[in-house]
Amino acid sequence: MLKRDITFETLEDPPRIITKTYYFSLTAPEFAALNPDIDPDTNIEDVNVTEFIAKADDIVLSSYGVKSDDGLSFKKSDELREEFKDSLAYAALVDELFTSDSALTNFIRGVLPQRMSEGFDKAVSQVKEANPGVLSAPPVPPTS
Repeated sequence: MLKRDITFETLEDPPRIITKTYYFSLTAPEFAALNPDIDPDTNIEDVNVTEFIAKADDIVLSSYGVKSDDGLSFKKSDELREEFKDSLAYAALVDELFTSDSALTNFIRGVLPQRMSEGFDKAVSQVKEANPGVLSAPPVPPTS
């Protein structure tokens, strides 16, 4: 499970800066649902990392949930996902994930189950070695 503090500006005038804590986690079956051609017990090193990262928006939304106060459950639902997707925190997170070279891979590593994140690290290293720059953030267009 990834615990993530996200800072964003409110829509008020003047805007306030808010930092809230959000939680993200993908189980092996949820990972498999995002990658239907993969058995959830497969070695993640066999996953096409670049295709998996291309699904970043689905990964963020599928991994989002609300941790219970007692820490015994992690609630996920379409309603919770839609609420998060409509939030300023989601916009701030996605902006960060797509403008930093390592933010997206770090996020994915953090939401995967431990046994899968180690294989993900190896797969990312192999892709970076074979294709330098392929997992880099896209250039941010200049502002006028």
